[in-house]
Amino acid sequence: MAALYPGFQSLAARTHGFRLAQATSSLCPPIMDYALPERPQCPANNRKALALLQSSKPEIVVLAAVWQMYDISLVTKTVAQLKQMGVARVVILGPGAVWSEPPARITLRLWKDDPLHRLPPARLDYSRFGLYETKVGEPESRHTARVDAALEKLARDAGAEYVSIFRQLCHQGWCLMRAAEQSGEPLYLDQSHLNAEGSKFVVELLEPELKLSAVSERR
Repeated sequence: MAALYPGFQSLAARTHGFRLAQATSSLCPPIMDYALPERPQCPANNRKALALLQSSKPEIVVLAAVWQMYDISLVTKTVAQLKQMGVARVVILGPGAVWSEPPARITLRLWKDDPLHRLPPARLDYSRFGLYETKVGEPESRHTARVDAALEKLARDAGAEYVSIFRQLCHQGWCLMRAAEQSGEPLYLDQSHLNAEGSKFVVELLEPELKLSAVSERR
C-alpha cells in the first residue's frame, strides 16, 4: 500500500477532494488476525493502525497488499471490524502483478536477446514472467488472476467495495510494465512495488472506480 501513496497524494493535491493518511507496515497485510512467528511485529502494528482509525474516524479506508502472499479468507473479519467502527466505505484494492524479476531487467534482456534490438512491447507476457505463475511448486490458488477473483467475492460478501488493479493493468495475460509503447519509463521499482510515476499512473486508472475526488462534493 505504501507504494501507492504517491498516487493518492497526487490525486488529493490535484482535486482537493480528500485528506489522506497512511498506516502501513512492511510485510504486514491489513488483516487484524494475521500473525506468523517470523513477523511478530504485525499484530501490534495492525492494532496501532486500528487505533489511528478509531481516533481519526475516516469516511473511507482503502486496504491493499501483495495478496498472493497471504490467507485472504481472514480479510472478512477485518472488513467487519471496520464497519463496526463506523467506516462508511471499505475499499479493497486487488493484487497487482508480481514479476519474477524487475520488469525493467526483463525488458533489457529481451532487447539484448533480440538480434534486431527492437524495443519490447509495453506489455509483458505474465504467464512467462509472473512470479506466482512460473514459480515451481506454486499452487494455482496463488496465481494472481485466481486471487483477484477470490478476493473480489470475499470483499463483496463482506460488504466492501472491490477495485481490481490486475484487470486494469493486464489484458489477455499481458501486463503493462510501462505507461506507453514509446515510453522508456518503467512503472515498477522492483518485482512488485510501483515507483512514484507508476503509482500516479495506476491511481489515475483506478479513480473512476475509487470515486475519491468526489468526496468533498457530497459534504
